[in-house]
Amino acid sequence: MLNYVALTAIALFGVAVAALTTNRHFVMIMLAIELIFISSTLLLVSFFAAGSTATGDPATMLVAIWSVAAAEVIAAVTFYVFMRSKGMDFDITKLSRMKW
Repeated sequence: MLNYVALTAIALFGVAVAALTTNRHFVMIMLAIELIFISSTLLLVSFFAAGSTATGDPATMLVAIWSVAAAEVIAAVTFYVFMRSKGMDFDITKLSRMKW
């Protein structure tokens, strides 16, 4: 079972790295970073579940980590909507320098 979960996590990580290297849009970059976070979390929880005793509950750890990831996505989407309403373009190939 651990082999399948580890293979899935590595595949998700590969998809995220491919998305990071091919896309230049802000939302796609944020989603790829989130996918990297999720794949590492999946691998962490699977190793925790494989090596834990009866006292540890991996589901509790998984829910806690995913709630933090969900909060991260909500913050990123809120930031995107706010900046989009201000008329900012998020294509990073068009950015020449950071302006405050």
